[in-house]
Amino acid sequence: MDAVLFNEVIQNLLIDDNESLLSQNFETTIPIFFVDQFPERLPKVSDYAEKTVPEYDTDDFKYHYRLSKESFYFLLEKLRDHLTATNVGGDAQVPPEKMLLIFVWYMATQESMREIAHLFGISISTTHKIIIQFLMLWKKILTWYASGLLNPYLYSVSYFIIKTLNIINK
Repeated sequence: MDAVLFNEVIQNLLIDDNESLLSQNFETTIPIFFVDQFPERLPKVSDYAEKTVPEYDTDDFKYHYRLSKESFYFLLEKLRDHLTATNVGGDAQVPPEKMLLIFVWYMATQESMREIAHLFGISISTTHKIIIQFLMLWKKILTWYASGLLNPYLYSVSYFIIKTLNIINK
């Protein structure tokens, strides 16, 4: 049936007469094509953050993330309370450790969010939300740092991040 309607549409488009196609009643002549299946899930790397990253020795971790394991876990400890799950879909929530791995990977490489999502086994939209969440937190920390309004807890985190990334020379 779809092929018959499609052929009818093509024939109507090829008619060379004075009648404008816009003036025709298309309700019966143009079929509406719907996808009868949802697209399959994109293949993703499974358990990279959960199984592969913990196997990295300190040199491999620093090579890939441009941050030592000790620095990573220091940041995780200080920022854990500020990290909230961003997904609202049916997938499991992303743990804070994986969120920080995603953000540090994003900052350390020039990979797109699509590539990062593939590597960490999450959706592109979740990757985007995680990165935005960290950038908003980073903006707050820098604003507080510059204004001197940081409490000692966040001051130590911001100073560590700033020194680690060589943003200021102190």
